[in-house]
Amino acid sequence: MSGGPISKTLGDTRDAWPDGAPPGAGVTVAAVLRYLVENGQISVDGAAILAQLSGAAGIATFPSAQAAGNNVSLAEVIRYIQENGTDPLVAALGAMTDVSAQTKGATTTVIAYIKGLVDAVSGAAGLATFPAAAAANNGVSLAEVIRYIQENGTDPIVAALGAMTDASAQTKGTTTTVLSYIKGIVDAVSGSAGIAVFPAKAAAGNGVSLAEVIRYIQESGTDLLVAALGAEDDTAVQEKGTDKTAMGYLKGLVDAVAGASGLATWPAAAAPANGVSLSEGLRFISENQLWRTVKKSAAAVAGATTNLFTVTGVCRVRMIGVIQTTVARAGGVVTAEVGVAANTAQLIPQTADIRAAAGIVFGGATVAGKAGPMGTEAVVAAATIIQTLSVAADSGAIDYYLQYLPLSSDGAVVAA
Repeated sequence: MSGGPISKTLGDTRDAWPDGAPPGAGVTVAAVLRYLVENGQISVDGAAILAQLSGAAGIATFPSAQAAGNNVSLAEVIRYIQENGTDPLVAALGAMTDVSAQTKGATTTVIAYIKGLVDAVSGAAGLATFPAAAAANNGVSLAEVIRYIQENGTDPIVAALGAMTDASAQTKGTTTTVLSYIKGIVDAVSGSAGIAVFPAKAAAGNGVSLAEVIRYIQESGTDLLVAALGAEDDTAVQEKGTDKTAMGYLKGLVDAVAGASGLATWPAAAAPANGVSLSEGLRFISENQLWRTVKKSAAAVAGATTNLFTVTGVCRVRMIGVIQTTVARAGGVVTAEVGVAANTAQLIPQTADIRAAAGIVFGGATVAGKAGPMGTEAVVAAATIIQTLSVAADSGAIDYYLQYLPLSSDGAVVAA
């Protein structure tokens, strides 16, 4: 170890003990230890040191009390603490048995401060002296601020909310409490008092109230919904394409479907397709796909030939005859047939005898009585349908009923 840093500090066991020297630069631990032993500050007897620390014998002569400082032993400081009670931690914490309760500003123990805090917050004693009011600020206690709030009523939330007993109902623009504003809203919406001064009308816009807009709607009649719906007493009946109220359109629809007036102008027929109305489609079906009936009333029986119907275009036809007034002839049988010039019996074959009473029908070779079949169905193109009698009758008349379906776009049948 000779020559190393540790041996230079502690001294080498193979060396002789150095002369004693007080602690200082360049002085070894061994030199300081010898100095302490030579000056009576450390016993060379290990047993004696142990006895002093924890043995029954203790320190033979306990030194007088000395505050901690240079050249003062631990024994002197321990006696000083015992006699003077200067342990800072114990002194600061305080004793559990300390009954004092300290307030702000007192220099005392932690225990005393805690007791003072408990008393201030929830203790029966409360604050021994409640401090005067002071607005919140640096160096101001909670107790001072609480008293300030109590005495001056400056709690912003309470001031803004207002009291439940406040009967005032405020309107727009008034600087007041939340509760007053709420009461004002209730009065305006459903209260018996209503709005104290109803504002003048104003169209909807930034900075305009609902009350102003409601009055505008009432006075100006600009409620788009009402304008679009129309009035219940509006008698107008609107048709397709008219820019009018919903009520007018509904009345027009009712009239068209079931009303006595019907459609003022029935539109021309159009095959069902996009952009075609129901009335146009219905007319197309009626004119082109349903049998139509045409009547020739009281056809004469006094001549051999009588024109009954005129056919335009190409039509599919069928017909029957009904005796309107009794057909009579004193001279004998009267036969009848119905057709066109080229085939006079095409639609109703020649009947054996048409002398019969009113109400008798015939559509074939014999008079059938009160019920009978239709005549022969045929297609007729641009011709006149005629009645041909074998001889003229003395009296009587016949009603003819013809049904047809137009096959060409100009197909139609009218009574001659």
